[in-house]
Amino acid sequence: MSSPLTPEQRARLVARYLETGNALATAREYDVDEATVRRAVKRAGAPKAADLHARACARAIREGRRALTGTAKRLRAWLEQHGDPSAPTIEPADLAKLATALRGVVGGVVEVDEHRQKTQLSRLTRELRRAEIELARLKIAAGGVERHELAIVTPDDAAKAAREVFGSPSALEAHGPDEASPQAVAGDVLPVPDPLDH
Repeated sequence: MSSPLTPEQRARLVARYLETGNALATAREYDVDEATVRRAVKRAGAPKAADLHARACARAIREGRRALTGTAKRLRAWLEQHGDPSAPTIEPADLAKLATALRGVVGGVVEVDEHRQKTQLSRLTRELRRAEIELARLKIAAGGVERHELAIVTPDDAAKAAREVFGSPSALEAHGPDEASPQAVAGDVLPVPDPLDH
């Protein structure tokens, strides 16, 4: 059985794990068991692999955007200096290729920004849903959930209500609930003029 790790060794394991995000690679590097690395990381309260992955992705997107922006600036400066059509220093086909490359770089920057915005929106949407669910749980626990009653309305009740609202016999009363056509009921609600022949 191997001797227990010292606090300094555990700290080095955790630091290396945070750099690599890989418990197995860290374990091989320090010649310890993978479970030992995972216990040391858990004991130190270090972030989980999913959090490390999310951070690495965000960092890569930031660095990629920075690189794309720098490339776009360099391309633009070069084109301004060498892309004068009156005194061309490069072939027109090469100029077109550079312009296409610049458009692609700008498109990449736009895609990165759109991805960032979608990520922020999805995070906010998840937080909103969690808050709504928690609010519903609290309302249920406090007994403050509104109860709605279901009222059953018979055709006679509907006809009576229509007579009170419109002041005349409704189509339901005149024709009965089974014989009232949509046109007759609609005529009760909204009088429609007869079509005019021109």
